Amino acid sequence: MIQRRLAARARTAPHDDSDLMRLDHPGLVSFLQSCGAKRDLEEGRRAHAFLERSNREPKFMNLLVKMYGRCGRVEEARCVFAKIPAPNLYSWTMIVTAYAQNGHPHEALGLLRRMDLDGTPPDKVVLSIAVTACASICALSLGKQIHHRVATLGVIDDFLRSSLINLYGTCGEISLAKSVFDSMAAGATNLVCWATMIKAFARCGQFLAGIELFWEWISRGVEPDAVTLVSAVDCCAGLGDLQQSQAIHARVLAAAGMESNEFLGSALLTMFVRCKALDRARATFEAMEAKSVVPWTAMISAYAQIARPREAFRLFQRMAMEGVRPNEVTFLGILEGFATRASFHHGRLIHACFDDGSAPMALEFAPPSRIKVSNAILDMYARCGSVDDARALFDRMASRTNISWTSMVAAYAQNGHPSLALEISREMDQVGMSKNAITFITILSACNHGGLLEEGIRFLAGMRRDHGVLPSNAHYSCVIDLLGKAGRLEEAESMIAGLVERPDAGLWRSLLGSCRIHGDEERAGRAGEELKKLEPSDAAPYVVKKLFLLET
Repeated sequence: MIQRRLAARARTAPHDDSDLMRLDHPGLVSFLQSCGAKRDLEEGRRAHAFLERSNREPKFMNLLVKMYGRCGRVEEARCVFAKIPAPNLYSWTMIVTAYAQNGHPHEALGLLRRMDLDGTPPDKVVLSIAVTACASICALSLGKQIHHRVATLGVIDDFLRSSLINLYGTCGEISLAKSVFDSMAAGATNLVCWATMIKAFARCGQFLAGIELFWEWISRGVEPDAVTLVSAVDCCAGLGDLQQSQAIHARVLAAAGMESNEFLGSALLTMFVRCKALDRARATFEAMEAKSVVPWTAMISAYAQIARPREAFRLFQRMAMEGVRPNEVTFLGILEGFATRASFHHGRLIHACFDDGSAPMALEFAPPSRIKVSNAILDMYARCGSVDDARALFDRMASRTNISWTSMVAAYAQNGHPSLALEISREMDQVGMSKNAITFITILSACNHGGLLEEGIRFLAGMRRDHGVLPSNAHYSCVIDLLGKAGRLEEAESMIAGLVERPDAGLWRSLLGSCRIHGDEERAGRAGEELKKLEPSDAAPYVVKKLFLLET
């Protein structure tokens, strides 16, 4: 199909090829390389059509595969590759690269297997690409096989070594990553390997090890690049260590040209937020010369997360005045801070900005993003206690996900309307919307808040039978609490004893509290003993026992 379209394009394309006709072989090579480098697909296709018409295509097939790969057209690259009568190592490298670099790791690894079947042994370049493909899909087992192959062939170099470090760091195998890193020659300071190892430590949560490695590297007189500094900053953010963060910041300021790096600036901002040094974060933000939506969103989210909605909203307004359009993450970040009645007014203003397509801050959102933000607004209304606004938004939503329905159930449940929450649950069944474990937590919580015991028992029983959802301790806890309130303590105890999953402390604590209310001292003693086994430091069993003694 693709080949037919390419042939048709070649026949129907305007044949003004005077510029190409004047080029000799090296000139055409340079032209195709330029098309790939510039991602100029139109000119690349024109050159391809010219080569076909002039019967010169066979001499340029490898370059055409590379050009189409650089332009992101893997199907066209594959069609040209399929016409190569005897692909050599370079041919295979180009097609594997085309798939790997355009987000098709499975296909790239499949081509590696085809190389072996074809009898073309991969070199270290192809093996490095394959390792990177494994990392992108966390194919640890296959990555280890390639690593073994590399070790057997003895072809490892620093580029391949850094790919292996990245693979193991991505897959959480930090000890293997460090082993590969340590295989470098003593005193080696390869920029990519060191940077990748620091990044691997950050990704695996070994922040202190990452920082220590960074300073060791600096002690060897190496100047870090922006990528390495970002990894070191991420380690500091993970540690939440302000002293280390200030030292890293000083290093950034000392590095030539780094202050203007927006990506690094955003990482520094996040680092200071994690260290709870909001003033330093704001100073870093204000010092950034050009700010895209990323640092704006990070700073707005920082204020939202520490419950300073007014500052978040003022910054949101300033962002619009400076002509920076918010994205999905911006809205999700700022809405996180509007969870109280005091911030309700600002929350409604954010909703208005999101809905008003003519507003300066408005942005056209793809349907999935629009649904995510609408769900967040719905949740904001629920947390602020405005169920009418939540329901109005829910009813206006053109498309609803499970999260939308669950949020609406929770809105009613949390604000004293259990019957309406169960009505939404029935509507979910009517429209065929699936329910998951979280949905049932909200439904059972609604039953618990409303004292709807029989409904709670019915929903719990129907979870696995009707919906294929396995109840957890959290689900049983709602019903056990209901049984306890109703004084049906024997049933509550039997339910706990019959659980497949080991009962947690919360279940026994709930039963203990119910026994205290209804005066069942013997059952309280059994519940207290079970609670002490799980949480020896919990004082509840001793307190309840003492209260019973005082009453006798």
